[in-house]
Amino acid sequence: MAGLWNVHRHRMLSARATRKAEPALRTEGLRGAGRYWDCRTDDARLVLETILAAGREGAVAVSYARVAALLKEDGRLVGARLVDRLGGGEVSVRARVVVNATGPWVDTVAALDAPAPARLRLTKGVHVLVPRARVGNRAAVVLHAVKDGRVMFVIPWQEQTLVGTTDTDHEGGPDVPPVVEAADVTYLLETVNHYFPAARLSREDVTSAFAGLRPLIAPPAGAAVAPSSVSREEEIFASPSGLISIAGGKLTTHRLVAAAVVERVIDALRRGGDQRRFGRCRTGTVPLPGGAAPPDSVAAAVLSRDGNGLAPPVIGHLADRYGSRAGEVLHLVAADRRLADPIVPTLPDPRAEVLEAVEREGALTVEDVLRRRTQISLREESEGVKAAGEVAALMAGPLGWTPEAARAAAESYAAVVEEGRRRWR
Repeated sequence: MAGLWNVHRHRMLSARATRKAEPALRTEGLRGAGRYWDCRTDDARLVLETILAAGREGAVAVSYARVAALLKEDGRLVGARLVDRLGGGEVSVRARVVVNATGPWVDTVAALDAPAPARLRLTKGVHVLVPRARVGNRAAVVLHAVKDGRVMFVIPWQEQTLVGTTDTDHEGGPDVPPVVEAADVTYLLETVNHYFPAARLSREDVTSAFAGLRPLIAPPAGAAVAPSSVSREEEIFASPSGLISIAGGKLTTHRLVAAAVVERVIDALRRGGDQRRFGRCRTGTVPLPGGAAPPDSVAAAVLSRDGNGLAPPVIGHLADRYGSRAGEVLHLVAADRRLADPIVPTLPDPRAEVLEAVEREGALTVEDVLRRRTQISLREESEGVKAAGEVAALMAGPLGWTPEAARAAAESYAAVVEEGRRRWR
């Protein structure tokens, strides 16, 4: 995202300058460092804002929907049959062009169209969060893993340090959820403790841990390629029936990849006889819904009024997360002052964010709220479990849950968290 010049100029540091920049870093064998600049993003929030942007342009976004079958007429795709994974209902959707942008499930969906060799190699990546005061890193630091020399990072995240990532093959396919194993945590902590000797971290110091899948383009059959060496490039391919699939790629190039996919869609429409004139791609200039103003400007504007009585740190938090959409959360607080109370006592997230997640951001489960809309389950996993009942109660109104259903949702979330922790503790 940052390129070479558009943040600050990169430069090399002597050993002395490196020690000054990162005093907690291991000094044995230290010869110097390179300082470079990059950009950061909240990946789940970026994906969500992209979905909201599509909705503003007329798209209908449906979560927890599984593609059960692809619909064909005269050998051409005309739509798909979808199954609601939560409610169990089914619906058929017709379309002139079908795009398979399903990440780890690309091969699964493509196989519904026609049998074909697998194109993906799934690898698992694990991160852990630990107290930043224990590590002592001032900035993001690139390290080489002690065990195998892989590149990994320690990244400051307010009062915590994000450590990652691993890169191992994922067995079982996309329907087998990736999980954090004890060996993953040991691998990461070993390297942190080596480069930051005073940290002396153990599993008990880990605040939370999470795993995800990389849907990478598989190397040629028979090629002995380590997971970390598999290409991160994307590939767009079309089937004889018209299914356009996108596999591989990285979040940092998602807009360029999306533009390329849309061009393929336009080509398919024209071959099908569509005579409309399509304008030039605007993705490089159209901001996401919350991107109309910088967070600092949003926070300053809110504070210049009264901020609905919220403390400045909370206002800053909302501006950073929602950008120019922060007013939506503030309106909820204005309507019910109880929604200004924090979800958990150690974080600034007000209870209004639960309603925002359900009413405007498509959250349907407690995990959606605590992990994918807020980051409470990552930053304060134990506190998040304690708050699950209250979160479910707030979700119950807009989702039409009974008290029994809300209680079951909270208990289910707590059980999933506990099971995950048992694997690596």
